[in-house]
Amino acid sequence: PMLYIATAAVLLFYGLKTVVREIQMAVAETNKAAWELRSVANSPPHRPSIPPTAQQQQATIERTTIERVAAERAAIKRETLKRVAEPMVLNNMAEPVKIVLVDACNVRASMGWPNRSHFNNAVRRWARSQGVDQLTIVEHDGGGPAQAVVRLDVNVLVTCSGPHWSADDAVVRDVGWLLHRASATDHFLVVTSDKLLRSRCRASLREQDATRRGRFEASEAFVGWLSDLHLSEATQPNTFPPGHHMDSIVTKFIAFVGTQPRPPNTAKTFLRQRIR
Repeated sequence: PMLYIATAAVLLFYGLKTVVREIQMAVAETNKAAWELRSVANSPPHRPSIPPTAQQQQATIERTTIERVAAERAAIKRETLKRVAEPMVLNNMAEPVKIVLVDACNVRASMGWPNRSHFNNAVRRWARSQGVDQLTIVEHDGGGPAQAVVRLDVNVLVTCSGPHWSADDAVVRDVGWLLHRASATDHFLVVTSDKLLRSRCRASLREQDATRRGRFEASEAFVGWLSDLHLSEATQPNTFPPGHHMDSIVTKFIAFVGTQPRPPNTAKTFLRQRIR
């Protein structure tokens, strides 16, 4: 009997041990399942990837293009300002410029639209530093016939396009008129970043004299020349030398502009002629 009792005790012990082990495994499985459920509940919901629409793709392309163009323009402006570090750059040319026409609105736009009178004075200071032999004409938009021309200095004129034409039209008109009166050694410089205005001036020069060529300078470069001269002013005589041909040109030009003459073309008519 004692053998039977001992055998039963051993079997009971191992049976209880097996039951405890199974209970522990069941508890572990339960805890694992509960942890997985909490992870799924806390994770963001799965959303299937949706390809962008055509409008979204186009918007992305446009935004990238705008950012790239802005970066390129900023780089060009930085290089331009470096290139115009010397304010007297015009005097270093092999063929000195004698007549300068300034598209005032285009230049002022590149400067953040400063006061018109302040801008005119800055141009006058720069022109005086270039010498009396150079004629500088500043072309503004608007104005009336009574205020068509203001003579800031002996060689600096400020003109208004009048109520019917733009300053671009006046620049094209004045380039053609001055070409007939200036000598062969009087080289032209038009200050503007407007590509259409440059094309119109080139066409006007070709129509008047195929052998004459004008030079063009960006408005941003001209701003660099003006900013370098804001503290000092060169001393120049207030009259042309006796018999100087520019004196006669200035007198005739003032009378010419005072009549508010019609420009040879406008931007619209010029583009229509090019299309034809």
